[in-house]
Amino acid sequence: MKKIITPFALVFMCVLFSNSCKKDAAVNPFDDPALQAPESSVSETNLDPNSFAYLYKNVFKVTCNNSNCHDGSFEPDFRTMYGAYNTLVYHPVLSNDNNFTFKHRVVPKNPGMSLLIKRLTQVPFNIIGQGRMPAFAGDTTWKFKPQNATYIQNITNWINAGAKDMFGNSPTPGNRNPQVAGMQVFPAGNTTTPYARGGTFLNDPIEVPQGSTVDVWAYITDDSTLAQNMVVTDIKFSTKCFDFANAVNKTLVNTTAITAGDFYNNSVSFTHKLASFNMSAYPVNTCIYVRMYIKDTSHSTPAEIPNDGSSPQQLKFFTIKII
Repeated sequence: MKKIITPFALVFMCVLFSNSCKKDAAVNPFDDPALQAPESSVSETNLDPNSFAYLYKNVFKVTCNNSNCHDGSFEPDFRTMYGAYNTLVYHPVLSNDNNFTFKHRVVPKNPGMSLLIKRLTQVPFNIIGQGRMPAFAGDTTWKFKPQNATYIQNITNWINAGAKDMFGNSPTPGNRNPQVAGMQVFPAGNTTTPYARGGTFLNDPIEVPQGSTVDVWAYITDDSTLAQNMVVTDIKFSTKCFDFANAVNKTLVNTTAITAGDFYNNSVSFTHKLASFNMSAYPVNTCIYVRMYIKDTSHSTPAEIPNDGSSPQQLKFFTIKII
C-alpha cells in the first residue's frame, strides 16, 4: 500500500532535515560560570580587628590619607592598602628620636622597636618639629577617632602577630636601595645658612640667586650600608624635568659631615657634597631639576632619586629655582 505524504508532513520533514544539516552554534567557553573572575580575597565585611585589612579600612585610610598628609605628599603613603603596607613594614625610617633608636617604621613582632607605635603613643616625642600622630595641619592637638585606645591596641596586636599583609602573608626583610632624604644648597664654603625654599611648604624648590657658586649637600640613608661606604654617589642637573640625557653630571664627595635639615626639617648628618658648582649659566626663573644616583655594596645598579615615577612633591624636593 502506497503511503501518502501529506503537505504538513512534508513541511515537517524539510524543517527536520534542514536543522540536522545545520552547523552547531559555537559555544563561548567564557560563558562557563566556573571561569568567572574570582571575588576579591580581601573582604571588607567581618574583618579581624587585628588584621591589616581592618586597620587600613578603619584607621589609615580614613584618618591618615588626608590632603597634604599621607596622601602621597610624603611617606608613609596611605593612598592604597598596598602602598600603606609597603611603606610601613620593614621600611627604613626618615625621622627618628634623638638617640636614633629606630631603624624601621614597623618591625614584626616588636612594637617597642616600631616607630609607628612611638609616634602614636608618646608625648612629647623627641623629634624636632614633629609631635604625636595623627595630627592636622595648623593644629597641634592630637586627634583620632573616639576608639583611639582600641585602634592603637589593634595596631599593637597586628605587629605582635607578625605584621602580616592584607592576605595573611608574613613579611620578609630585604636589603633596600639607598635613599636620599635631604638636599641642601649653600653658598660656596658656607655650612650654616642654606638657601631657603620658596613658598610655605618644605618641598618647594630651593631658590638660588642668579650667578651663584654653590655647594650642594645630600643626606644619604640606607638600611645596611653606611653613607660613607656608598660606591656610587653621582648627581645630575637638567633644565628638563624628565630628560636627563644631556644633563650636567657631577660626583658627590664624601666629606666631613655637617648638620642640616632633611626634607622634614629634622637635624641630620649630611655626609656628601658637590663643592663650588657654578650656576651662572642658568638664567633667572630657570628651574633646575636634580637627580642623584646612589649605589650601595649590595646592589648591581644605582638607585635613581627621584625618578620618572616619583610624585610631583618628591620631584619638587629636588628642584632648584634661579631667582
